[in-house]
Amino acid sequence: MAEAAAVAVAAAGETHSVVHRQLRDIVLVQQRKIRSFGEMIRHREEESVSREEFEDVEKELENERLEHVKTKALLSKESEKLQFALGEIEILMKQLEREKKAFENAFVSLSPESTSPPPHKDIGPGPVDVQLVQLLQVPPPPEIVPMPQESKALPPAPSFQPRIHLW
Repeated sequence: MAEAAAVAVAAAGETHSVVHRQLRDIVLVQQRKIRSFGEMIRHREEESVSREEFEDVEKELENERLEHVKTKALLSKESEKLQFALGEIEILMKQLEREKKAFENAFVSLSPESTSPPPHKDIGPGPVDVQLVQLLQVPPPPEIVPMPQESKALPPAPSFQPRIHLW
């Protein structure tokens, strides 16, 4: 029996050491898992932002979107004004061209000598130069006549109405 008791004590000691090693292995595995979870939590904290920061950025984004819509509407309105102004410029340019042609036709009909060739064939002024010289010639000032003493009121000044037609 002593032998049986010694075998039983030896077996119990061996069992105890096996259980002790297994428990130690379990504790080591748990410690490794705790360290890996800690590293994973630190990594997530580095990559994430707080709820307050997120809400602030979200509000800022909403404000930017609102400002974008306002700016887009303003751009549309200003573009429309620009297109209208460009249309008016086009109309005025066409009108100016018609007026220019009408002036040239009237000028040619008033000065027949400007279309005749120059008397000598040297390099003198051309037809355009003759027209410019005639335009630049200033007529003498009209004679100043004193007004009668009885009439102190001035006659009404003639009104000038420019011819502007928008088609």
